[in-house]
Amino acid sequence: MNNKDATSNESGKVNVEKNDQELLRELGPLIKNHEIETNRNLIEVSNPEEAEAKLLQELGIRIKIYGLLHPYSMHVFNVLGRLYSDTKNFRGMVNLLRSLMETQIKALGPEDPNTLFTMNKLGRKLAVCEEHEEAEELFRKSLEGFEKLWGSDHPMTRRCRSDHHLHLSRKPVSEPIDNH
Repeated sequence: MNNKDATSNESGKVNVEKNDQELLRELGPLIKNHEIETNRNLIEVSNPEEAEAKLLQELGIRIKIYGLLHPYSMHVFNVLGRLYSDTKNFRGMVNLLRSLMETQIKALGPEDPNTLFTMNKLGRKLAVCEEHEEAEELFRKSLEGFEKLWGSDHPMTRRCRSDHHLHLSRKPVSEPIDNH
């Protein structure tokens, strides 16, 4: 078993071999949530590229040990998302959300509320990046999923509908074809 092959047992604890124990000792501070908050402060006052590199490294480590959907990994994922949002790095946010959505589809299914929420959020970021076709498809899927799951009057369904209508109102209209 190597670092990327860490697995959980029935109690939810991670099984690691001795060589992985050494890795965990070396990375001890990186695996504690309070260290992530230190990285968050680094994001606000220092070099965003350095903060991104450290957060991506930490996210990779936590994914190898716990998996992407584990709360320890999701905490780093959320801090990285805030970094991208704070620095207006929409492309980074799109890549991060796309990775999360693909993982959620595999692990939770395409109609899970968490997956649908991520679809809608990814649609909003794609719209900002002017990737209108993919954004519209994600808005449609998330809206259909929420309507099926919770009905048309649920707050999340209404939010998806609002996001979709807002996107459609801002989407550029194609030029009419001049036949003359």
